[in-house]
Amino acid sequence: MAAAENRSVSQQILFLVKSYMAKKGRCDSAKSPAEVLIDLHGSWQDEREADKIIGELKKARKNSTSLSEGF
Repeated sequence: MAAAENRSVSQQILFLVKSYMAKKGRCDSAKSPAEVLIDLHGSWQDEREADKIIGELKKARKNSTSLSEGF
């Protein structure tokens, strides 16, 4: 169903839950994933250059062997 609607599974689940809630009168308005993304615009404020942020993220990563044998 998600693929048919060009959504991820998570987006499809949110869409279905919001649609159900809207029909039951429990939710004033169900925002689309695009509307949620637009609401997040500008919510991350950082004065550092993108390369510096990326470098810090990569440096903070830790190798994990917890899934080395699979699930």
